[in-house]
Amino acid sequence: MKNRLITAFLVSFSLLIIIIISWLIYAGPYKKIYMVTIDDNFIGYVQSKDIVNKKIETIKLKLLANEFQEVATKEKVNLVPVRKYGQKYLTNNELTDALEKNLTFIAKGISVDINDKSTVIVKDRSEADFILDVIKNEYTGTNTEKIYFLERVSYSSGKFPVNSFYDKQRAVNYFLNKQKLTTYKVQPGETLWDIAAKNNLAEKDLLEANPTLTPELLQIDQEIFLPRKSMLTVVTTELETDQEEIPFKTKVTWNDSIPYGQSKVMQNGIAGSKRVVYRKILHNGKEVDKVKLSEEIIKQPATKIIQRGAQRAAVSRSGRFLWPTKGYVSSRLGQRWGKMHEGIDIAASYGQVVKAVTDGKVIFSGWKSGYGLAIDIKHPNGLVTRYAHLSQKSVSTGQQVKQGQVIGQVGTTGKVTGPNLHFEVRKYGKAVDPLQFL
Repeated sequence: MKNRLITAFLVSFSLLIIIIISWLIYAGPYKKIYMVTIDDNFIGYVQSKDIVNKKIETIKLKLLANEFQEVATKEKVNLVPVRKYGQKYLTNNELTDALEKNLTFIAKGISVDINDKSTVIVKDRSEADFILDVIKNEYTGTNTEKIYFLERVSYSSGKFPVNSFYDKQRAVNYFLNKQKLTTYKVQPGETLWDIAAKNNLAEKDLLEANPTLTPELLQIDQEIFLPRKSMLTVVTTELETDQEEIPFKTKVTWNDSIPYGQSKVMQNGIAGSKRVVYRKILHNGKEVDKVKLSEEIIKQPATKIIQRGAQRAAVSRSGRFLWPTKGYVSSRLGQRWGKMHEGIDIAASYGQVVKAVTDGKVIFSGWKSGYGLAIDIKHPNGLVTRYAHLSQKSVSTGQQVKQGQVIGQVGTTGKVTGPNLHFEVRKYGKAVDPLQFL
C-alpha cells in the first residue's frame, strides 16, 4: 500500500513538472506574432495587426492627397496569429516595400474609350473633358465652323489600378501621339509600297514625312521616318471664300472672204471672275474634301471670236487642184513624233464633205492600216492623191471621178486624235508637199 502511494506521488509530480516546463516554453520567451499573407502569398511576420493596417492607411492617405477617390486594395491582406520562437520581424521599410510590391491599389476613375476600346484612365469626367477640349483646340482656328471627333468617343467609370492613371499632359500627348519620331531601315528588296503596307500607312504619308526621299533610289539600310499617327482624328469644317477666274469661250465662224488656211481674230477673249464660297473638311488640320456652297459672278467673260477662211478658188494656182474640204491646216508635211508625216492634216468638222481635188480614177477605196477609211485617186503625170480618216466613202475602186465630186466625209478612223482629213499627194510613189498643188 505504501509503495503504491509513493508511485502515485512520483507520477503526479512528474506531470506537474511537464506542465510547468510546457507553460514556461509557450508563455516564457515565445511571443505571440502575426504572419502576413497577401492572397495566400507569404510576406513575413509583424508584431501586431496595427502595424500593417496603419501602413496601408498611410499609403491610401497619400493617394487621397493626390485627389484619387475611393482608394482600396485589389488583393486581400490576411493577418494570422502564430507563435514562433526567434522569428525575425519585418522592418518598417521592408514592410512598406512588401506592401507596395504585392498590393494593387485601385481608385475610382474614368476610362476614355475610343470606338469602345479603353485608352487612357483619368480621375474624373472633368479631367476627361478638359483633355478632349485641349485636343480639339489644337485644330481650332478663326474660321472653324464645326469641330468633332471622327471616332466614337465615350466614357466608362470603374475602379482602376492607380498606376494606370494618366495626368492631363501625358493624356494629351498620348492622344496627339507627341512622341519621338520613329525610324525604319529599308530591307533588301523593299519598295516604298512594301514599307507603307508593313506599317499600315499610305505611300503619300511616307513621302510627306520624308520630303527629300526619292522612291526609285531606296538603299538597303537607308533610314526613313515613319509618320506619327494620332489616336484621335479631329474633324473641322471651315468656310473659305475664293475669287476665281472664269475662262473665256472661243467661237469660230467661217468667212468666205478669207482664204483657206488663214484666220482672223475678230474679238479678243477676256477672262471673267467669280466669288466662290467653299466648305473645307479637314482631318487633324489637313484638307480632305472641299464642297462648293455658292458662287457669285463678279465679271462675265468676253468670248473670243475667230473667223477662219472658207474661201476656195475654183482651181488651184496650178489650175488643177481644189481644196478637198473646208478647214485649216493643223499639220504639215515633215517629221512628226520621230516619223515622217507624208501629207497635211486639215482640221474640219466631223461629217463634213470631202471632194476630189481634180479628175481621176479611184484605185483604192477601203480600210488602210493607220489611215482608217481611205481613198486613193490616180491622176495624170504620175500623181496620186490620198484622202484618209474618213467616216464614210461615196466611191468605189475603178470608178472615174470629176473635180469637186463628193467622195466621202471627214471622220476619226485610224490613228487620229480628232476629226480631220489627212491629204497626201504622191508623184511616182514619192510623197510631195500637197500645198504646192492647192
